[in-house]
Amino acid sequence: MTGSAAPDELVDLLDSEVIAIQKVWDSLRSRHQKYHRNYKAFERETQDKFAEIGFVVAITWNEYSVGGVKQEGAMPTIEVSSRCAPKLFDRDQMVREVTDNILDLPGQAKGDVIRTDQGDAFKQFREAAGNAKPHSHGDDEPFDGHSHGPGGHSH
Repeated sequence: MTGSAAPDELVDLLDSEVIAIQKVWDSLRSRHQKYHRNYKAFERETQDKFAEIGFVVAITWNEYSVGGVKQEGAMPTIEVSSRCAPKLFDRDQMVREVTDNILDLPGQAKGDVIRTDQGDAFKQFREAAGNAKPHSHGDDEPFDGHSHGPGGHSH
């Protein structure tokens, strides 16, 4: 990923960046959660802290009401919208970080093979589990896992 992301495009994050983002968020939350806010000052501080770790953020304020009565205060939603400088996403670094389990995910030993599937996901997908509905493949035979081209079945 390079440059800034399009509005609906996700920014690829390394696990180490997730940790850095969490540290910034924890710091901001501990400083501001119990006090009346100067929203503009909070936004500037938030943007500065995220810029220090290389990210541009968008902040929106979510106001709330109780029983139809608007309450004082608001909760921020902070979204990483892009990187400060163009940077290619380093997939090799991501593999190292995931394999080393730097996020300390449960059930994943450090240096172990990356465990992403316990074997059922592909089987369930092929059996049309969940909300998928069975469908015909043109000659009333069940799907056998082979691809179909524009000219019909290709077995």
